[in-house]
Formats: sequence, C-alpha cells, structure tokens
Amino acid sequence: MRRALLAIAVVVGACTAGSSSEPAPATATTHPTTTVPTVVEVDPDGPGAIVAVDGEVEIVVLDPAGGPGEVINADDGTSLARQPLWSPDGTEVAWSAVEADGTPSIRWRALDGASAVSASTPSLAFYLAFLDGGDRLAWLGNAAGGVGLSVIDRERGETELLDVDAPHYLDGIDGGPLVTHGGGEELRTIRDGRPERIAAGTPAMQAPEVAPDGSIVVLVDDRDELTIADGDHRTVLVGEIGAELRLVRLDPSGAELAELARLPREALAFDLAPTGDRVALWRRDLRGTTAVEVVDLGDGRREVVVADGGVAAAWSPDGARLAVLVIEDGGTARWTFWDDAEVATGPAFRPTVAFVRDYLPFWDQYVRASTPWSPDSSALTHAEERDGIGVVVVQPADGAASTVIGDGDMSWWSPVTGRSPSSPVRP
Repeated sequence: MRRALLAIAVVVGACTAGSSSEPAPATATTHPTTTVPTVVEVDPDGPGAIVAVDGEVEIVVLDPAGGPGEVINADDGTSLARQPLWSPDGTEVAWSAVEADGTPSIRWRALDGASAVSASTPSLAFYLAFLDGGDRLAWLGNAAGGVGLSVIDRERGETELLDVDAPHYLDGIDGGPLVTHGGGEELRTIRDGRPERIAAGTPAMQAPEVAPDGSIVVLVDDRDELTIADGDHRTVLVGEIGAELRLVRLDPSGAELAELARLPREALAFDLAPTGDRVALWRRDLRGTTAVEVVDLGDGRREVVVADGGVAAAWSPDGARLAVLVIEDGGTARWTFWDDAEVATGPAFRPTVAFVRDYLPFWDQYVRASTPWSPDSSALTHAEERDGIGVVVVQPADGAASTVIGDGDMSWWSPVTGRSPSSPVRP
C-alpha cells in the first residue's frame, strides 16, 4: 500500500536550523499505560475512523457516526502529544510525544486494547510518517545542520539519520526510492540510506510527489542567467531568461519523461489524483487570492475549479472528487466539492488556530500521507471553532450540514485499507 513520506516544518523555526546532535539509536520500550479496550473499530470495508489531536495533550480516535470515542494516550504520563498519523492498514495510530521526564519520543498503539510502544528520540519529532507498509516510522526533527530526516525500525527500535537540510520535503512509494527536496535547491533520491542528487529544485515548490507508477512529479524552473559584460569583463547587467515554471514528470534517475503544464513563476502547490490522470494546482497564498485549477494529464486541458480564495485541495480516495478549502472575507472558510458533473458547497466555518497555523501552509505535504476524506469518498473531516472550543466535524461531500463528533484541533480520516501492498494507493 502506498504511503507517502513527508518532511515539513510545523514549527517554522525548525525549518531553517537545527539545534540537536545527530540521532543515536533509540530503544523501543513498552511504556506503562492504561490498557483500555477499544471502543472504535476500524472496518476496512466500512466508514473507517477519525483521529484527532486535542490541545496537544490528547490523541483521540473518534467514531464518524458520532458514537463514543477513545483517548488512546489516556494516563500515559506524557506532557505533550501531537501529529497523529494512521498506519497504512488503519489498525494503529502513531504520534509525537514528550515523556513525563522531558524526553522526546515517538509512540504508536494498536487499536485492539494493547499498550502503547514508545521509542526515545534525540529531538522532538515535528512530523512523522509510516513507511514500508508500516514496518518503519519516518520522523522529522532538529538535527545538527538543519532539519533531519530519520527512520525508526519498529522491531528493533533503532533510529537512523538519513539526510539533513533546511527546509526539507519528501515523498515516497513502497518499493521505490524516497524523493527529497532539500533547501529549495536540490531534488534527491534516498536508496539504502544514501541521498543522491537527481535534479535541481526550486524555492517555488515544497514537496515533490511520487505517482502511482513510480514516476516523480515536480516543478522545475528553467530560468537561465544572462550576463552582459564590457570589454574588461566587468558585469554591467545580470538578467533572467524565462518567465514560467514547468510541472514535469521525471523518472527515478531525474530524466524528464513529460511536460505536464507551464505555469507562472509563483509559489505553487499541487496534488496528483490517486488515479494518476489529473493534478490540482494552487498558489501557496493564505490571503485567499488564488484560484485552484485541475489539469488533465492526458490532453493538457485545464479547468478552473475555484476562481478565488482557494488555499488547499485534496483528492478523494477514488479520484473522482476534489475538495477545495476556500477562505472568505472575515476569516471563515468553506469546502467546495468538485467533480466532472457538478460543484457542491459546504457550510461556512471558522478553522481552528492549529489548522491554519500548523497545517494549511504545508497542506500539499500533508495530503501526501494523510487524508481528510472518508474511505468511501462520501465525506471529509476537519476541525473548527464553535463557541471558542475546537471540535471535529464530518462534512458530507454533497454540501449538507456538518456534524460534530467530538473535541479536537485537527483531524484525519483512516485510509482506504484491504488493498494489496503491490497496488500503490495514496489518499
């Protein structure tokens, strides 16, 4: 099952500088926790479940139908919990934590009543992702020289540092290399723990994306410097040739396979449909002055889905619908749901501070590995403020009224499960 690896900076300062030493091996231990029989079962053929973080203290698994939920880190003695993530099969949740003694760690817990397992880390993980069908956990945190990408072998509980850069963004596919974008300058692949440069990057892009066929979708900047010098070889003018970015498909060696679109030179984000035939494009501008387009990768046809105010987009697991988050005057938001036949608009809401601060600026990174969509592509989840409290809601994709199912500041739906590991899937 395809699981994408992200490397983002939830804490903006951590993007550009590291303050800790290189990770040392960390031992996985069963941390004393209160074992609570699960009350939320994730049915691979049903509606799944929703995980939320509440106040950076509780990790909560919620029933999308509104039944009782479960705080899966209840009474575990940690002082901080954040960045919850579903395992590829939807049976476990992992999160970043700080133990009672101040030691940073990464925890994971199966939703069958088992206790949580904890692996100490040399710095606080501000992003993590499952790899290799769940055998390993990748995490991002401060390291000497910038932002370090490390992985934990869950069986051995050992941490290995793979690469350091600032900023640092990644994506990957099971059975293929990790693809990294480091420092806004270089695209690399990581095989067997060794980074290798494959192409130039661009500050206009955050995360590359690995397509279901293993090719790499990226933005490239073909800008060339033009220098005019006098007879003494003194530079009198430096200019630039080229006024566009190109969205292209590369093979794992960095060779260009196809040009997908030509775009204005702006800071852009994109999300490839799970079916691999369309891509959503938007400008990374939270001021709400940007359109969202869909590009058909077969014939190059471009269609404007939202003309103004679109700040994030996410394809449904079946690839049939695109959800676009639109910010309106006054700071309210609403979802627009687009497919080839119609457009539906959900009710207005006010996003939580955590949603806007920690997730929206890096939305194209998050949807590489997590999804707000239900497994059956009929609804999505988000967190909003109601009466000053963060709540988790289920929003039907037909635009009907949303339903509150519990408290929380950010939420993700469990992934589509029950597929062969050889069938790449990204929610």
